[in-house]
Amino acid sequence: MTITVHTYNPYVPTELITAFLWRCVTVAGQPTEIRDSLGIWYGKSQFRVLLREDPEGVDGFQQPPARFNIGSDRGYLYYPRMLDFCKKCRQSGHKENTCDIVRCHNCNKDGHLAKNCQAAKTCDGCGAEGHLLRQC
Repeated sequence: MTITVHTYNPYVPTELITAFLWRCVTVAGQPTEIRDSLGIWYGKSQFRVLLREDPEGVDGFQQPPARFNIGSDRGYLYYPRMLDFCKKCRQSGHKENTCDIVRCHNCNKDGHLAKNCQAAKTCDGCGAEGHLLRQC
């Protein structure tokens, strides 16, 4: 399957995007930059990936998040037949206007928001706790 990734900052290193994707899918090969008719790249790349099996996931697979942060840089991804994605709880299968879950975007646990989180910060680059991407 091909996933298209768009980062708002075109200078986010491909290695960081690939490392982020490896957390939820298996990346197969190098990405391809999408360019316009003048040959100018505008921040979109395509990655060949395989979804991972997940018995609790929608349709039996782990779904990558439609929106993501890598450090302070935001981005989104999409792919054919992509399921609805809730920006509130970051789960696939529904939209935020029907979601009652309060989930922290830092520790990914229910019951509180990131601004009230007591857990250690997690690095968007390596996934380790205790430091942020800019210190990695």
